[in-house]
Amino acid sequence: HDLPASTGGHNLTSSTHLFNRTVYRVYRSIPLLEEIRILLDWTVAKTSLDTFMWFKLEDAYSSLYFVKGDMTVRKMYYPAEHRWLSEKIGLGLCGIVGLVLLLLAPILLFSSFNPVRISNRVDDATSTVSLRVESSTDTLVVPLYEASSAVTIRDFSKCEIRRYLRSFP
Repeated sequence: HDLPASTGGHNLTSSTHLFNRTVYRVYRSIPLLEEIRILLDWTVAKTSLDTFMWFKLEDAYSSLYFVKGDMTVRKMYYPAEHRWLSEKIGLGLCGIVGLVLLLLAPILLFSSFNPVRISNRVDDATSTVSLRVESSTDTLVVPLYEASSAVTIRDFSKCEIRRYLRSFP
């Protein structure tokens, strides 16, 4: 009564056909569905394995199923056959470009090098703090503090910026 006699606990892994592999991958990608099934299987099975051993065993079954599917696909090619150039460009080169863009896009989007980025000019500022008290029949709002800028905000010239930076290094 130590090991489950099934192939991963369900019929999805009974075949390595493309349909079964695709459905199994979709099933595995749904959050917590696999974990719930594993816990239910462990609960009703006669076993001496604890929960965590059962999870490891199910993970081993799943990994072996994916390897079996990969080996089924590899049987379609001759031994030591080179990969196609379209596959190398499609998966390799596009994958590298995609990863680089994924890493650099936020940096370029929010950096000052972005030509599309426009600095937001601050024209006015207001700060308010209030207390809001609600009851089942009424709402009372009491302002506690309010401040507003009354100074005109202007742009600095390059000369003024240099003078300021020299004064406050």
